[in-house]
Amino acid sequence: MSGPIVFLTPEHVEEIAVELAQELFVSKKYPMATFKYLNRDRLEAALALPKQPYYDSIIKQAAILGYAIIEGHPLQDGNKRIGMTTMLVFLLVNGYVMTAPNGALLKTALRVVRKKISKEDFERWVAEHTRPAKRRYVRLGRLVIGSFRTRE
Repeated sequence: MSGPIVFLTPEHVEEIAVELAQELFVSKKYPMATFKYLNRDRLEAALALPKQPYYDSIIKQAAILGYAIIEGHPLQDGNKRIGMTTMLVFLLVNGYVMTAPNGALLKTALRVVRKKISKEDFERWVAEHTRPAKRRYVRLGRLVIGSFRTRE
């Protein structure tokens, strides 16, 4: 999908990705604590990675974003869930959807944490489970995605 790339901010992660992660991945067995930083700089660094010229496609940008949050552990709790959800939101606002089921998302996140999957293999996994969305403007419950500022 064409159009300007929408990059996420720490506020987007806190306001949108956290809420979505709670809807998708939280259960009685795996509750998630409130959003608390362990190191905000790590989250900001992860969010800046997709802007680097090396990551020249939405898939590569999404993959490095998810991988960096999971591996960088910027939050006190929920890094795997927030990392995957932030990646999903990034894909969504940029015109793509992920087709992998929730269970596969979390299993793959665990593989990142356990160093059982490289960045390159993670990127391939994301590419295999992503397709263009039918439209770019998305509404998630009361949250409207697509009204973020875009880079020019």
